[in-house]
Amino acid sequence: AFGSSSGRRGAGSHSPSPSTRQTPGRAFCTSLQARSVTANCRCMLRMLDTGECGSGWESDDAEATVQSDAPLGLSDLPPLPDRGNGYRSEPFLGICIVVVLCALLVGVTSGVALDEVQARGGIFSGGIESVMLILIWSEAVLAVLCMLYVLLGNAGVIKRSAKTCFPIPGEVEQRLRESRSLESLKNINGPQNSATLGTYCVRCLVWRPPKEKTKSHHCQTCSRCVTGFDHHCGVFGRCIVRGNLVCFFTLIGMMFAGMATAMLAVTVSSSNSSQA
Repeated sequence: AFGSSSGRRGAGSHSPSPSTRQTPGRAFCTSLQARSVTANCRCMLRMLDTGECGSGWESDDAEATVQSDAPLGLSDLPPLPDRGNGYRSEPFLGICIVVVLCALLVGVTSGVALDEVQARGGIFSGGIESVMLILIWSEAVLAVLCMLYVLLGNAGVIKRSAKTCFPIPGEVEQRLRESRSLESLKNINGPQNSATLGTYCVRCLVWRPPKEKTKSHHCQTCSRCVTGFDHHCGVFGRCIVRGNLVCFFTLIGMMFAGMATAMLAVTVSSSNSSQA
């Protein structure tokens, strides 16, 4: 009897193994997982009923539409047009003229006046020869500085910025978004009585000031829009505008002043030689 009783107890009511025994903590985690799955299913059903979820291509199209409607920035504009052929070749003529004239005039003046200056004790010892040496070197240095500003100063160039590029005219913006060429477009006039929007250049993609304020021009050689335009100088290969006009005339004036100084030095030297 004892054996049969223990056999029945072992067959019908054996205790679970430690690996399958469900502790209170494990039961709590299982309950949380079940609730999470149920909540996710309810959320998916709700989205399907209301149509809030769509296919992948619909979301991609929506994202592309948002990106296409985003305003253009400066980084979205195409690069500025390439410089014309004469932009780099024309300045050689002007550089050669200035350098050769400066070297020649300084050499002539120094050759006829330096001996007299050294005999008197130096360039600051007084005398007309010292004055001529100081003048010729000052004129040469000033001429070179003016030449460098004309060549490298970019005076009057309308640079791209948020102020000069925007707002972009509708037709230009549409072509930019469609990656179409702007070559067939003509410059676009801005609104009447605008203080800043005169004409929109479709090559530089900048607004020029109104004609009433200043004369603006797109130079074919420089391939840039400039304000205060006077003329394009083929000797120096740059546009002469209001911003560098003073340097341009100073450069020309220094050439004539250097010639006059050299001629005066030769005349004084000849006079001194005849008196001796």
